[in-house]
Amino acid sequence: MAAGVLLQFVVLNVLLAVFNMVPVPPLDGGNVLMGLLPASGAAMVERVRPYGFLVLYALMLSGMLSSMLRPVQRFVLGWLL
Repeated sequence: MAAGVLLQFVVLNVLLAVFNMVPVPPLDGGNVLMGLLPASGAAMVERVRPYGFLVLYALMLSGMLSSMLRPVQRFVLGWLL
């Protein structure tokens, strides 16, 4: 019982970490992306920042977000567990 609850906490924590690294500007992944891009690319990403939540909603509602996150989540969970 306790092991199952702890496992669910680990799965949820990994899912949140992977979600936070999606390269959309309001999330931390967007900031990492801007740091890795040259100045012209970072400026283009910065222009998308006000619409980042709309991009996230579109990804969520279309189902593309889960198809992007699931393989990364499985990889990280396989590495941890």
